[in-house]
Amino acid sequence: MQITEWKKTVSALSDEALLAKTKAQAHEEREKIAWFVAHLAEVYRRDLALKRGYSSMFKYAREELGLSEGPAWERISAARLALQIPETVERLAKGELTLASAGELWKTLREAEKPAPRVAPLEKKPLQPELVLGSVLLVPLSLAVPAPKPNSTEKRELFSQVLGKSRRESVAVLQSWKQERSG
Repeated sequence: MQITEWKKTVSALSDEALLAKTKAQAHEEREKIAWFVAHLAEVYRRDLALKRGYSSMFKYAREELGLSEGPAWERISAARLALQIPETVERLAKGELTLASAGELWKTLREAEKPAPRVAPLEKKPLQPELVLGSVLLVPLSLAVPAPKPNSTEKRELFSQVLGKSRRESVAVLQSWKQERSG
């Protein structure tokens, strides 16, 4: 069947057949996206985009695969998350994890894994309030202890907290997690 004939083909379906086929298409789409993410993860792991002359996976996805910006970012982010948490692909296929939530989770984990910024000794250091026996003492931020990088148990726990959530709900969960970590 030619895609140009879609209107005639789809409009000829009964209501029940249309609903059943629509549901089947949604299931197939989730599985195809999950497989695509799995392939992107392996392309990333092997550095194939870089070896083919692309400066980034994003450029590869845009130029070689023809994805627009939003879908490219979501799929690449999900692929990177899948390299850290392999269940990502299966959960995408089942519809338990959205691409948007996977992307937000990957972005949050990436930020949490960045090393704490160093402060040069001669720079003015911003002050952070610290409670000392009921009074407030201001100490340089560089003396504050940065949160440790999340371990695999924390990553999996956070992963489970965004399952079944929309992007907005996932962002709220991730913001709460970041606030708890920063004290």
